Amino acid sequence: MEGDTSKHVLVLHTGWVKVVAEAEEGGQALLALRSRGDLVGEQAALENEPRSASVISASPVMAYVIPQEAFLRYLADHPDVHLAVTRVLSAKLRSATRRRVDVDFSKLFAHVRLARVLCELARKNSRPAGAGTELRYALSQPELAAMAGVSEPSVQRALRKLRDGGVLDTGYRRIIIRDMAALGGIAGPGWYSGQESIR
Repeated sequence: MEGDTSKHVLVLHTGWVKVVAEAEEGGQALLALRSRGDLVGEQAALENEPRSASVISASPVMAYVIPQEAFLRYLADHPDVHLAVTRVLSAKLRSATRRRVDVDFSKLFAHVRLARVLCELARKNSRPAGAGTELRYALSQPELAAMAGVSEPSVQRALRKLRDGGVLDTGYRRIIIRDMAALGGIAGPGWYSGQESIR
């Protein structure tokens, strides 16, 4: 929980979780999603500070719990793992910075912001679905809106625009990307490499 002083680290083995934080205007802001193979809580363990966000399971989750002392000792004894964790933290910071810039950039249309979020989610955790790519996350429209930094009606319009363009199909908490290259084209340079990782 946000503000908690516990320092253990979790390694997610199955399932996925939401990372949320209290927003200044009230309610919770959805900051990120984490799934199989991800570390959760490593920042508090490394900084020895209270938790900066809450983590909520969004599906049945199995995780390995690593006490802070064991985590830090392992990093000290295995420089290659320490480097890998540093790279993970760097990637998380880069993602957060990129999303912050997008949210603050007033000329970026809602469907572009949403396309960038969907590209990021597809890179992180998706699977083949017929002629498309299905996101493994069951996200509501308010959650997508929070991630894209736009209003829920804007997300609804953006999803309709992408559906009408044949870019994706949607169902209840289900998104299948039919044309990943087109989605990447809407998101902009650097958001689609043509080799999205499927986990």
